[in-house]
Amino acid sequence: TFADSAGTTLADALHPGVLRYPGGTNSNIWDTILGRFVHPIPSAKGYSRYNEFEPWIGGQPNGTFSGESFLRGLGGRAKRVLWDLNVYSLNASQACDQIRYISALPGQQEPGVYLELGNELDLVAQGQPRFPTSKLYAEAMEPIVACARRLMPHAKIATLGATGMSSRSQEWERGLRPYLHLFDGVTLHDYSPGTSVVAALPPRAARQLRC
Repeated sequence: TFADSAGTTLADALHPGVLRYPGGTNSNIWDTILGRFVHPIPSAKGYSRYNEFEPWIGGQPNGTFSGESFLRGLGGRAKRVLWDLNVYSLNASQACDQIRYISALPGQQEPGVYLELGNELDLVAQGQPRFPTSKLYAEAMEPIVACARRLMPHAKIATLGATGMSSRSQEWERGLRPYLHLFDGVTLHDYSPGTSVVAALPPRAARQLRC
């Protein structure tokens, strides 16, 4: 949990500037208020971790993995939090409820707090069927951005750029350009070296690279 002594001790030693909640793919199927998974869109692909982890997480009391619990534990070790919002399996009104909840948590009205609108939705495995194009994604973000500007006026809001250099990712970025005025920044995920490169290295070299 977020109060795990090993995790908090490590965070204290590292003095992190920013920690991201709830992190990565989870954010597209997550409820920050309850601290548990939201069932993925039935026809969505790429969310197998729901089936892997939901039974255990769903068996914990509401709030065990909430944003509030994160701030009281591990997240409170960072100077600020990057809140990765669920804009995929929640509608605009529900996403705004999540922002309202975050806005009332300690320290979240201070300058430097970050809001990220989803995770890697340019990938077919994560963005479809709801966001087949960046135009549809950006248009769906407009009311969510308006909500965030109203409730958290000092927050920096990031939209989703490319994940790697695939043709779909480049097409995604081209479609996003007319909407960039809505946001303060763009999130780019560049996995270099990739998993296959690391896996091909001799064991000692791979350990050094991971460290």
